[in-house]
Amino acid sequence: MEREGILFTNAGVRALVRDKSGESSVSRRHRIVDGGHNGEGKPGLVSVVGGKITGCRAIAEEVTDLLCRKLKNKARCGTARIPLPGASPGNAGGSLPPEMPPHIGEHLRMLYWSRASAVMELASTGRSLL
Repeated sequence: MEREGILFTNAGVRALVRDKSGESSVSRRHRIVDGGHNGEGKPGLVSVVGGKITGCRAIAEEVTDLLCRKLKNKARCGTARIPLPGASPGNAGGSLPPEMPPHIGEHLRMLYWSRASAVMELASTGRSLL
């Protein structure tokens, strides 16, 4: 492939967005490339370049809404209204298996919130999981 045919490169875990001003302009912002639109990329391919892991849900929402518009679907992404699995701290309790040290149960509650009880139940079924 000729150098002119290379549209993007990827180094490490994610591709970063660079401004035209040079190498030092790499940022943590993201860009959605709508393939074929404005002469960029392959027609029909939508790509996400850059971004931070903390913004992945918001980026996914942007991409989903773009795809819905392209497909003439009136649906909108609902990720902003839907909590992440286990995110509800309301029922983060749950009983500890008798042989589980309290600090491990507290650690599981901090990691899994409302799913902590299910994880603790799973751990109580196999001593090798404690």
